[in-house]
Amino acid sequence: MRDLQDYLQFLRERHPEELVWIEEPIDPKECEHAAYETYFESLGRYPWIVFEHARCANGERWPGLFATGHLNNFRKMGLALGLDLAQTRPFDVVKLLSQALRHPEDPEVIPSAEAPVKARTLAGADANFDLFPIFRNCEQDSRPGWLTPIIIARDLDTGRYNFSWHRFSYNSPTNATIRYYPGRQLYDYWQKYRARHEPMPVALVLGHHAAFSVASATRYPMGTDELACVGGVYRAGTGERLRVTPSETWGRDLLVPADAEVVIEGYIHDRYDYEGPFTDWLWTYAPQYYHPTLEPTAITMKQRPIIEGQWPKTHIIHYPPYLANIYESLLQNFPTVKSVNYLPCLIAIVSFRPTKAGQAKNLGLSLFQLGEQMKQVIVVDEDIDPFNLTEVFYAVGTRVDTRRDVHLVTVEATNMDPSATDDIVGGMVIDATKPVGVPFPEIGYPPREMVQRLAAALSPEVVQRVALSSKWGW
Repeated sequence: MRDLQDYLQFLRERHPEELVWIEEPIDPKECEHAAYETYFESLGRYPWIVFEHARCANGERWPGLFATGHLNNFRKMGLALGLDLAQTRPFDVVKLLSQALRHPEDPEVIPSAEAPVKARTLAGADANFDLFPIFRNCEQDSRPGWLTPIIIARDLDTGRYNFSWHRFSYNSPTNATIRYYPGRQLYDYWQKYRARHEPMPVALVLGHHAAFSVASATRYPMGTDELACVGGVYRAGTGERLRVTPSETWGRDLLVPADAEVVIEGYIHDRYDYEGPFTDWLWTYAPQYYHPTLEPTAITMKQRPIIEGQWPKTHIIHYPPYLANIYESLLQNFPTVKSVNYLPCLIAIVSFRPTKAGQAKNLGLSLFQLGEQMKQVIVVDEDIDPFNLTEVFYAVGTRVDTRRDVHLVTVEATNMDPSATDDIVGGMVIDATKPVGVPFPEIGYPPREMVQRLAAALSPEVVQRVALSSKWGW
């Protein structure tokens, strides 16, 4: 699979149970796609919902498809990255990304005439935002709405590429607010252009294969040229070499992904407007912000492009790459780490085999070096699956003496944490591991070989007939 269109076809042919196709017209500005998504989530189901008929900002029908975010659970993430779900676990997604971070690969540059994203090219007055299905996800999100692009920019001094997700707030057909702030590499790039009184050239990518999307959400070491880094993750997730092509506005000076659904080219200016409120990845409404604005120069797209209404409350795009960052940082000093999970919001769970007393606490405290997205850490033994919250809270309930095993610290706060005061917040490490070198009761299981033998004898049809359900509810 090379792009989002390939993934859609793959699901239609091989996993139709992962898709819901809606033919009735919807208006994404009125949160209708998110209402469908919320309903299915209440049933414990997470399909990719694709809409045949969505309304654009100008009231006309979008010529392609509109959809909810396709990366809304680890199952679809695994399918998109080519994993055999019968032989793997969610943490294998993280391990795949972790390995990919060590193998960057330069992309292949192809001519514009061969790039699928250049099937339609709009410039001048035709290059405007009215032709897109602008969306809102929640009732109090500001109008008229949003897009959620991956922004590609280059450092003014070194030429290094940066890929990162940002929020695009529609202001007018030729003006949008782009949200970024200190601490983001795009902000550092923009400051250099601002010092020279020049606008910053950027390309906004709307839609691509999951591997490209996840790679663009990954944090790479400062100073790294992310074009090759994204190429390495893309190769690991697709088996293909990433293809790029010259942009319409700047040619080879700013390369864009050839297999993207839509690319918007333009300049970010040292002019500002308000955006928000909106619901972000901490689920609650973030306040209004005052941010720079973008004006388009050209728009290219496929013949029938797919635009997704990404909703941070429901997608998991940034969780696997952040987990890969956590895993890589831990392995350097704690090689017996088995698995890592990261939950909404700001909570890491690490499965680990400590070899001496105090080591689990040290591991937990070390994670705060990763910055504002780390607030609470739970360290569990290697017999606990951090993706199984029943097991995690069992460990917290039976292996924690709060007087001894809970450690409070003051840490950096994300600016969207509603519980924080100023720029700091109270953090916590819970050591839910068994005492090292002290006898402790073991969890009982049937013989492992018997479980594997009987599971192998069950037909897939029998397993699939069992209804999805929650252990603690209907």
